[in-house]
Amino acid sequence: RYTFLIDGDCKVCNIFSNTLNKNSTMASCSPYQVFNSSKHDLFDIARAEKEIIVIDNETNQLYYGIHAIMIYLGSKYIFCKNLSTNKLAIKILSYPYQLFASNRKVIAPITYHYSSMDSTQKKYRYLYIGLIVLLSSFTLELYTEKVFLLLDWKIFPYQNFLVCIGQIIWQSILLYTLLKEKLLDYIGTMVMVSFWGSMLLLFASVLLFLFKLNVLFYVVTLIIAGIYMTTLHYKRCKLMNIGFLPTITWFLYLIIISLTLHIINYEFFNC
Repeated sequence: RYTFLIDGDCKVCNIFSNTLNKNSTMASCSPYQVFNSSKHDLFDIARAEKEIIVIDNETNQLYYGIHAIMIYLGSKYIFCKNLSTNKLAIKILSYPYQLFASNRKVIAPITYHYSSMDSTQKKYRYLYIGLIVLLSSFTLELYTEKVFLLLDWKIFPYQNFLVCIGQIIWQSILLYTLLKEKLLDYIGTMVMVSFWGSMLLLFASVLLFLFKLNVLFYVVTLIIAGIYMTTLHYKRCKLMNIGFLPTITWFLYLIIISLTLHIINYEFFNC
């Protein structure tokens, strides 16, 4: 009955599409880029680039965004059906949906095609960057607490938050001329790379909590996380066709900030 139109360049969207096509008898899914139907002229291509579309094949009605998802879920669950007709509920649910939709291509890209963002998309990109910075700072804090306790060091106040903010300022200043309109896409990509690296260190902090491990484990986990983040950063930059320079300047920042923080901790907090 329902046809979902998703963005074929979004990895998360493709995972959703494959899952839906395998498990649903009421709906099918297709990338809007290759969708070929008499209904093709009915939907807004510009909106299809930004949010999911659901076509009700019985009524020929089109639904967009979170409303589209709730319409489909409403055909299976009474609770969702009630929500789909509640304007306040749809309004509230649209915020997390738009946060994901506006940033899906920097979260899990397949290909990269630059497209200008409107003011709403930029607002959600800034919000996304802020949330990822806070999450990364929190997970790094958990790791450094365990490691610095192991080394009998004290943590520099807000050091992980400053590291995460610092990389945005550093890269923005150095790469503004090179990236120009791509800068906001790059910053979103960079903080996501840092987030995945912090997840690796979070896993390491759990091991440090559960087992009595020595300094060697600390060194190894940092090396593994560093290699992983650098490799992922380079792959994402290659996908964006912005060359190797952003990876070089970013890796240089990590080295400089790591040495600086170690010196500050040693000279001022561990005399």
